[in-house]
Amino acid sequence: MSSNITLLEQLQEYALKPENEDKEFEKEKDSEKWIKDKKLIVLLRYGCSESGNISKDVAEYTLSGLDFSKLLNISPEITSSDSLLGIIKNMEFVQVPAGEFIMGSPSEEQDRYDNEGPVHKVTIKKSFFMGKYPVTQKQWIAVMGYNLSQFKGEKRPVESV
Repeated sequence: MSSNITLLEQLQEYALKPENEDKEFEKEKDSEKWIKDKKLIVLLRYGCSESGNISKDVAEYTLSGLDFSKLLNISPEITSSDSLLGIIKNMEFVQVPAGEFIMGSPSEEQDRYDNEGPVHKVTIKKSFFMGKYPVTQKQWIAVMGYNLSQFKGEKRPVESV
């Protein structure tokens, strides 16, 4: 049995081959059932593409701008996509722009904790979106299917993860 990383690499290799190219290549028994899942292969191709153009040099999946309904169509874990999509659509996001900033607290600062340093420059190379508010336990459960929070409550923020 291959590892998850090996399996994903095989599936990525398969997905990135042009559709008109013979897709025969050495594959392990574990990958055969996944290769037959056309929706998964389409999703993997989507995750490796940038503006619709597939790059064979892509080493990792970005899935930026992914239409979650495509993922939910193949997900065996989610039974009701309406509730998940509704939750995601109702979340507020803010854009974190690309740029640089200084993070940390100087060692001579009053009431400073040891874990607040050292002062260092942080570079964000590509902007991204982040939730404006903490993720609630209801939102976490809708996506992940479980809740590890110690202080339970649908409207409470997720903790212990």
